[in-house]
Amino acid sequence: MDAIEFDDVVDESRELKLSLPADFPLGKVHVTVEPANREQVAVPLEFKGLTLGEIMKSEYVGSWADLGIEDSQVWVDEVRQRIQERRE
Repeated sequence: MDAIEFDDVVDESRELKLSLPADFPLGKVHVTVEPANREQVAVPLEFKGLTLGEIMKSEYVGSWADLGIEDSQVWVDEVRQRIQERRE
């Protein structure tokens, strides 16, 4: 049997569903999916970064302040030690 080609659209789900003819042979198949038009795929990346001032005003700076972490390296070492102890 000759190869069958499909044209479809990939949406946000990134899922494709194929229905094959009843006489299509059962067994292993080789599937290749490629964009229909490679020029349309190349979307330039837009970096929408934040200034230092915006970062400092954000909700993320100091978000661990209420955990009582005085020394981040000591805290990380303690967490790693607890994880290692659980594995043993």
